[in-house]
Amino acid sequence: VRPPLAALALTPAIQAIRNRQWLSLLMLAAGVAAAALWTLMIMGQVVELRCGADGGPIGPRLVAFASGWPWLIGHSLADRGPYYFLSFIGHYGWGDGPNGHLSYPLPLWMYVSAIALLAIGLRNDVRTPASLERLVRLSLATGAAGIVLITFLAMYVTCRGPLPTVIGGVQGRYFVPALLAIAPAVSGLAPSARDRLQSLFPILLGVWVTACVIAMSLDAQALYRL
Repeated sequence: VRPPLAALALTPAIQAIRNRQWLSLLMLAAGVAAAALWTLMIMGQVVELRCGADGGPIGPRLVAFASGWPWLIGHSLADRGPYYFLSFIGHYGWGDGPNGHLSYPLPLWMYVSAIALLAIGLRNDVRTPASLERLVRLSLATGAAGIVLITFLAMYVTCRGPLPTVIGGVQGRYFVPALLAIAPAVSGLAPSARDRLQSLFPILLGVWVTACVIAMSLDAQALYRL
């Protein structure tokens, strides 16, 4: 899941070109190229055990993804969208549980309250004044889209079972870097004066995190052998 982070290099690359910082651009390009080379070298040895391990060739999968990625990603989002959200917020999993490996959801109130907090955070982000240029915003949004695209590509290639119609192995937490790029991209699109909700948001977030930690600690005593 780390190679998709290379998409975030788009914004500093554009800034380096605009500012004629050629050494910085060269170093950035060399880092991305080294990461890409390393990924290609190990790709044939990596198998995602959760979604197939037949060791088939990678080439046909690359061709299939290149020709049908909009349908593959769209179908995956339609089929597994709720799971992506649940695994973005979190769930109990892969622990030393009484019944083996766990994959239990968190309490429902955590997911519902997370939706409200995400909505408030987005609302505050859009209202907070920011002076980013349009090109910078566009490059950040493009980088975020690139993270999503490369994430699905990486899992499609790694999960080497029969060619699927839904890409397996993808979890919502893999999209956190994309969210970190979207946040500044939309910041200040509708600037407004700071209000009470913006001031209270850090407190609400702190209370939510504390409540989640306490609830998960209590649940863990029943789910895991401690």
